[in-house]
Amino acid sequence: MHFYTGLFVLLLTAVPSLLVPLPEKKNEGVGIIDPGYTNIKTHSYSVAILTGMDLLGGGVLIKQNWVLTAASVVHGFNEENITVRVGSNNSYYGGHPRNVSRIVIHPQYSTNQSYDLAVVKLDHPVLYRVASHIAYLARVPFRDDMSYGNLTGYGQKTYDAKVTDNSGLEILDMELYSTSYCNNKFWSMSVPDIQFCALANYSGPCFGDIGDPLAKCVRPFQCELLGIYTGDNICDVDTPSTYMDVGQFYDWIAKTASLS
Repeated sequence: MHFYTGLFVLLLTAVPSLLVPLPEKKNEGVGIIDPGYTNIKTHSYSVAILTGMDLLGGGVLIKQNWVLTAASVVHGFNEENITVRVGSNNSYYGGHPRNVSRIVIHPQYSTNQSYDLAVVKLDHPVLYRVASHIAYLARVPFRDDMSYGNLTGYGQKTYDAKVTDNSGLEILDMELYSTSYCNNKFWSMSVPDIQFCALANYSGPCFGDIGDPLAKCVRPFQCELLGIYTGDNICDVDTPSTYMDVGQFYDWIAKTASLS
C-alpha cells in the first residue's frame, strides 16, 4: 500500500488479519503512518497486478482462477500485457506469477467511471495451498457506519511517484463510512451511491494501491470482501479514500466469474 512521506508513527497491530481499532493519534506530524507489514500466508487473497516490472495496482482472489480489481487498473491493456502475482510478500518477485486469459470490465465503466470494477481470469488456477484464504464477497450493500476493515496491498509509502519502495505486503486498519455519512460528514466529499469511504489516522492508500481489497475479517483466515479501492484521494491522509461497494455488485461479479 502506498503512503505519504513525513513523520512516521508505528501502527499497533495485533494478529494481522483480526480487526483492531484505529490507533490513537501519537503526534501532530504531517505525513503517513507506516501501515505495518503483514504476511501473505494470512492474506493470501491479496495479489499484485503488473505490466512488465511496473506495478499497476492490487487485486483480490475471489476464485482459484479469478481476480477482482478496479477497472482503472487494467483498462487499456491487452491480456498479454498483464501479469498477476499470487502468493508473494513482494509485488516484484516470488510467489506464483500468472498470465491473464481474459479481462472483463464492468459494462457501465465506459460511460461512467464511478463503476470502477473489473474481473480478470488467470490463464490457469492457483493451487489451493498457495491461495487457501479466498475472500468471500459481501452480498449486501455496505451500511455499517464506523465499523472497521483491513486494507492490504503492495503500494508505495510516499507520494513521490519516482520513489519505488515496494518492499512487502502491507496492512492498514481503517474506519468505514457509508455513502451518506461520507457526504454529510466530510464537506469536500461527493461519493456516488455505489461506493463508500474509509479513513485511517495519518495514513492511507497511495500510488500502486488502486484495486486493493478492503476486507472485514471476523477471525483469522475468514474475511469478507467489502470494497475495492478506486484511487480517489490518493495519497491524501486527511480525506477519506473511496471504495467500490462490492455488495452492490455481487450478482455481476458472481455471474461473470462463474462463482455460483
